[in-house]
Amino acid sequence: MHQPTCLRCEEGSLECLGYSHNRRGLARSAAPKALKPRPIKPKVQEPDELSSLQPITISLNLKSSSEGNSSRSGKGSSSELETLPEACVLSNSDIFKGLSASQSVNIPGFSAESLSPPGLHHPSYRSLTRRPPLTTGDYLRLFTSKPHESQTTALSPSLHQLFLIFSRLPYSPSDPIIAYLESSQFEAYFVSYFKRMADYAYFKPLKDQAEQLKNQLLLRLRGSHFTRWVMLLCAKICEDIVDGDRSQTTLHIRWLGDIEAAVRRKLAQDLTPRETEELRGDCLEISLIRTALGQSSNAYVVLRNATPTFLQTTYALPDLWSSDSDPTLIPLLNIVGSEHHALSSFTLIDCTCAMIFGLPQQVEYDTSTSLLPKGFRPYEWAHSSPTEFQILLADINACRDKSPRARDWREIEYALLDWQAQPTRHDESWESWMVVAWLAVQESWRLTLLVYLYLSVCGLTSDDPRIQLCVTQILQVIGTVRKHESPDIKVPFFIQYLMVRQPICIPGEILTDVTHRSESAHEVNNIVKSHEENFQT
Repeated sequence: MHQPTCLRCEEGSLECLGYSHNRRGLARSAAPKALKPRPIKPKVQEPDELSSLQPITISLNLKSSSEGNSSRSGKGSSSELETLPEACVLSNSDIFKGLSASQSVNIPGFSAESLSPPGLHHPSYRSLTRRPPLTTGDYLRLFTSKPHESQTTALSPSLHQLFLIFSRLPYSPSDPIIAYLESSQFEAYFVSYFKRMADYAYFKPLKDQAEQLKNQLLLRLRGSHFTRWVMLLCAKICEDIVDGDRSQTTLHIRWLGDIEAAVRRKLAQDLTPRETEELRGDCLEISLIRTALGQSSNAYVVLRNATPTFLQTTYALPDLWSSDSDPTLIPLLNIVGSEHHALSSFTLIDCTCAMIFGLPQQVEYDTSTSLLPKGFRPYEWAHSSPTEFQILLADINACRDKSPRARDWREIEYALLDWQAQPTRHDESWESWMVVAWLAVQESWRLTLLVYLYLSVCGLTSDDPRIQLCVTQILQVIGTVRKHESPDIKVPFFIQYLMVRQPICIPGEILTDVTHRSESAHEVNNIVKSHEENFQT
């Protein structure tokens, strides 16, 4: 009986593997036929066909065909991840890294050659013998740990191995990798990751605030398989950024794209409102992390493409909207004060990119304020960006773009001139110099936004006394912030430095050499110069 094939394989005279699961009498452990010089992607299946798709898998336990079929009926099937593109497949040297001579991976009906990305083949792995199935302990020994992680009981998984195996295993509670992903060890790894990231913060969260953040992290971690995988990949990317390792950036971007495609395929299915909300959050988080990996000119495009997801998520959350809200404007203050970190991060990146590139914001914001939300605001802690100033930044952008709903620039100027720095809640872990540093951060933002307002809206030139005075004061204020004993822990002053160096978004305007008359001029120039390549449009 003729087997259906996809159009691409017919046109290229290639053997189609998209329907290999329909071949009768083919044993799961049978060796495949010789492949063409490049691996062939299976034909993309429709959502209702995903459950019947026989994926190319790496099995940690030998199962009969009946056992394999029964495993797909388990709760929370990961079949959507099984259909990720071949782009996620890594080289065999990565996959088998850490395997001893006595260990092997069983690959039913599949050759090691086809594990390679297009154009890469490793003949030494073409023959893999059957060995006893790996236990959870055996699998965990394949993971590699960085030095900073050896202080915890949590084992850090090798991202290469985890991506390949987790994305292709049918869901079964007995599978060691699935057991690990749902285990307390996996959560312990994220707790250690959270503590490490918190250690890099200049302003440390208080004990109750840190506990609140950790609980929010664990609550999200206990969501769907998609959420756990997105969080793991984002954690690994953040760790590499902190470690200064950008060697895997290309792979990270590719993996993020693969996962985003799988999440969007899942979103096209009939889901509950809760599932839809979680998946949209995953999509938004993927987009935000991609803005940090690519060049800044691409960041604006990524942000624009993520805007529909941001709007869908925002309009689906009734707690963000008051009874008198204007549905045509996004309630900025409510988002910043909420626990939806991805939404608040989107608004910050949107407003900042609009300022840097001189382009309109992706959405129109409702910046009307009454009282700022009381209590701990994780957004401020994570970005060292006071809430009031993000709202004023959105106002200046709208005024610059002559939005019909923009506030008058005089009103914005008055708010900045009249504003007084506010102390923050702290405990005995905060020394007096940290309290002073937080006040300095607020003052630096106030002065920076004044410069931006005068240059972009009022049309002042760089030699105007008001501009020069603000620039000098910015450098003086930044100079009062005490350097941490660890060189890796700093206050993020990039926007302030960039504004001092040159009036971004103001064509033809270049600031005078005020910075060269400051003791901090050399530091300003070095810091900004190191970022200039990433901010070329």
